Amino acid sequence: MFSLSIKGFLATIYFLPFFTLITTCAYESSDSICIETLDLFTRFLAIESAQFALKTKATGGVYIGGGIVPKILWMINREVFTENFVSVGRMNPLLQQMPVKVILNAKTPLLGAAYYGAMIHMH
Repeated sequence: MFSLSIKGFLATIYFLPFFTLITTCAYESSDSICIETLDLFTRFLAIESAQFALKTKATGGVYIGGGIVPKILWMINREVFTENFVSVGRMNPLLQQMPVKVILNAKTPLLGAAYYGAMIHMH
């Protein structure tokens, strides 16, 4: 079971993001709640990604970015993600063919904004 002193717990809350604490405990297998939290995050991420892909007809694939996923990619159970991503019933064949990628470049939003700004400036 996860055990920190009160002082260590407070220091962790103020100096570490919660996802770092959760993933560290899950990686060390030191807390069953952290392990379950990471599994739930993975399942919900997969389900929401699949729903988004179907809503937007993203046949070219789904690109996941943001702050958390690239940082914990090594902790995400790919089997759990894939199983939950494709389990949408009759749309299963479409989702099985759809690639899912994680954006690792933290500056991608800035590159997109710069590109958009340049395109507007050209017109």
